[in-house]
Amino acid sequence: MAEPQREWFEKDFYKVLGVAENASDKDITKAYRKLARELHPDKNPGDTAAEERFKEVSAAYDVVGDEAWKGAWKAWKGAWKAWKVPAWQG
Repeated sequence: MAEPQREWFEKDFYKVLGVAENASDKDITKAYRKLARELHPDKNPGDTAAEERFKEVSAAYDVVGDEAWKGAWKAWKGAWKAWKVPAWQG
């Protein structure tokens, strides 16, 4: 596995895909495919906003669409939150 990027700790990849955290693998894949079809650069030539959103959706699916990455992301995200928020605020 590659090293996580900082955005991994701060992004909610489930929200990016528009699914609940307890969504099934099938629902995650279905949501990804729908968004990928809508946002694909070939369908939206010259639309840089759609292209950026497509990249964001693809990155989200790369993580939550793979069990190993999803588990690692949840662990890293939990550790990041614990480190970032002082105990007296949490």
